Amino acid sequence: MPKFIKLLKPVSKYLQLGLEFAIPFAIIIIIALGVFYTPIGHDAGTLIGIAGLFILNYIFMWIHETGHALAVKLCGHNLHIIRVGRFGFTFNPFKLNHYKEKTSCDIGGYIQHTPQYMQWDRRQDIIISLAGSGACLFTALLALIASVFVIDYPTFFAMFSYYNLSEMINSVFPILIGPYSAILLSCVILGIRDCITNWVPRQLSTGPNDGAKVLELLKEPDWNDQSWAERLLSLELAGTIKISDDDLSIIRKFYKKSPWTQTGKLKT
Repeated sequence: MPKFIKLLKPVSKYLQLGLEFAIPFAIIIIIALGVFYTPIGHDAGTLIGIAGLFILNYIFMWIHETGHALAVKLCGHNLHIIRVGRFGFTFNPFKLNHYKEKTSCDIGGYIQHTPQYMQWDRRQDIIISLAGSGACLFTALLALIASVFVIDYPTFFAMFSYYNLSEMINSVFPILIGPYSAILLSCVILGIRDCITNWVPRQLSTGPNDGAKVLELLKEPDWNDQSWAERLLSLELAGTIKISDDDLSIIRKFYKKSPWTQTGKLKT
């Protein structure tokens, strides 16, 4: 396992850097060519491609975080926050929030969740970690299936034997691939990219990605009674949740003196 992890680190680093430049560029081209023969696309194809990239990327960030959130609920955990960029939802009470603070998450997303007391299992955290990109991969699969009904793939691939790549891009591709096909193909690419960038272990500026979290969980379990209590306390102090009386009575068993007495959050 250690040798495998050492090999993954440089591979994931350069793979990530390559995808960060190549995939957006490819999607812009696909959408731009897909709308080329539409009335507006002939003059503004590149602008439409750039706009389409940002819109689809934002949608896939929500799909990713929603995948995590669904796994949280299916595992019986408590879901507190789901956020993408500046907007997100809090639960109990349920409301839409606009996050004004400038953080690295302004262009990313995350969820906040906690397991119920004595119900944490390492397999659950692994499932939750993998579910985000799993939802994106499932969406990409649906887009690929849908594309079969709007793209004549046999004709498309047969054209490669008659035309070179430049001719395919400039003439054949815009004819065979329309706006809907371009969107579906872009969804397929974004779904696959999400899996590669999140499942291949890598340390990001905000912490480990999903693949790195799974490796940490396989190496050493992350949760126990003490860490469960500390997680709830940290979320309460951050103003994210309000701890129930039942949970609070359990937490007091782990701490002789409540950490809130020093912050004024709780009077014991």
